[in-house]
Amino acid sequence: MSSAAASAARGAAATPASGVAAPPAIDAPSSTGIDATIVLAGPGARTIAFILDWIIRSALALTYFLLAAWAILGNLEFDVAAADEILWRLAGVLPATIIYFCYHLILEPLMAGRTPGKRMTGIRVLTLDGRAPALGPLVTRNVFRLVDSLPVLYIVGLLFVMFGRRHLRLGDIAAGTVLAVERAPFLHKLDALRGTPDQHAAWHESGRRAAALSRRHGSDVADALAVIDDYRRAAGELGRGRLQADTPDARSAEYLEAVYACTTSSIAPRDVSGSRRTRSCATGFPRRWTACAYTCSAWCCCSWSRRSRARGWSTPTPI
Repeated sequence: MSSAAASAARGAAATPASGVAAPPAIDAPSSTGIDATIVLAGPGARTIAFILDWIIRSALALTYFLLAAWAILGNLEFDVAAADEILWRLAGVLPATIIYFCYHLILEPLMAGRTPGKRMTGIRVLTLDGRAPALGPLVTRNVFRLVDSLPVLYIVGLLFVMFGRRHLRLGDIAAGTVLAVERAPFLHKLDALRGTPDQHAAWHESGRRAAALSRRHGSDVADALAVIDDYRRAAGELGRGRLQADTPDARSAEYLEAVYACTTSSIAPRDVSGSRRTRSCATGFPRRWTACAYTCSAWCCCSWSRRSRARGWSTPTPI
């Protein structure tokens, strides 16, 4: 069965009977020859995750700022003495600023494309071939927040997410990344709520082993071999299921698709930073879009720099 035919069959099966359009998805190639279906997060999930992360990083930065003021200045009125000014800027203002503005840049590499807000929402950053991105693409997508946040309140990024076919902001386009939905944990919780927690217990255990392997926590060679066996078994069952015209158990098929996608992102090698493939037409992003994104970013930075110099923001003050 060809990849195009399989994609068409999955798309037809994914459309609910109510006529509601299925969420956008991409097919990630795998070593088994069975593509993994990566479901992309929509504007709603992205917005909720962003708001949660904004609340968390604001609370962390504000908490540190107040504690630093109490420890360095001895008051919460921010009355800075001349002798404490340098210490206050280096140990108080600078770390709080880093916490707020580098929150995503620090946590996404450490949490394999996740942040606390993304984890609570059930989404994560992946490359277009279903792998966990390396540091380079994550830095690129976060640097482009400067453009996506223009002119205020992330209007540019919101417009791209709302009207783009894959709901991607400029940072994702430039970095060759997507925001994917982690379906397996959600489906497992849904089984528990419906009173059938053991219906897909075997596949849930496979997904748990793959997640533990991706985090490198409590995993050894035996666990890695078990995940590879699970991966091959899931690929075989998934391939047989896609060949069938009618799926007898749609929920089991969806669960298997979710676990297979999760395992693909866990055992596949991480994307190489600066890989040309993540920014080429082979991954689905035309080069002209990437060039346009970089040009727009450079123009915005230059414009902001000129305005800063005109207003005297970057002029050093003599001591």
